Amino acid sequence: MRIGLLSDIHGNANALAAVLASARRHGVQRLFCTGDVVGYYYEPHKCLDLLSDWEVDFVRGNHEDMLFSMMQDPSVAQAIKTKYGSALSVALNLLTSYQLTFLANLPETKSVSVHDKRFLLCHGSPWDTNFYVYPDSSDEIFHRCILGGEDYVILGHTHYQLAVRYGGTLIINPGSVGQPRGRGRGTAHWAVLDLDTGGVTHHEVTYDSLSVVAQAAVNDPEILYLRSILESRASLK
Repeated sequence: MRIGLLSDIHGNANALAAVLASARRHGVQRLFCTGDVVGYYYEPHKCLDLLSDWEVDFVRGNHEDMLFSMMQDPSVAQAIKTKYGSALSVALNLLTSYQLTFLANLPETKSVSVHDKRFLLCHGSPWDTNFYVYPDSSDEIFHRCILGGEDYVILGHTHYQLAVRYGGTLIINPGSVGQPRGRGRGTAHWAVLDLDTGGVTHHEVTYDSLSVVAQAAVNDPEILYLRSILESRASLK
């Protein structure tokens, strides 16, 4: 059985569509999504529609937390917009009440068993949605990730791909579908876990990122980062 690992989609429906097409080509039967379906970009409703065709286990990310902070206290909206752009305000207008309720009820962590293998899904870390576990994190941090004794810990949040075995646990970050950092500008990152072999393969998929860049230029012209992080190295020359 092959499980597709997704994280940090961030409202980028073009990237997600390309990843899901790739997942079908790779024989993926089930998806794990470790949060941040919303934020940064502007089509979270389409992202949820695309994912509705799949069996998906979700947890929520820090951008879902910010979305509901805005719902509970509209006064925080301007500070969030200044730092991250208008995507969460757009999401509040575009998402249906059903979709908002679904996101609001996602757990911070989720334990899943598949084929006698135990998984822990989280966004930042098993103990804190907003904690960053980077590829060069300390042994102390990796050790803390595996205290539950699962076979696999799947996380996100950093937007960097990671696969490290620590003790008897494989810790995996598939990277970001919607906004990879480091290498891979203008692509979408995800991963495949093959339960027959126990191996994980990271993938990088091309898609029409320039149309998302154009959306950012219209919606948040003052936040250059939202555009530059999606532009390929070639397009920047």
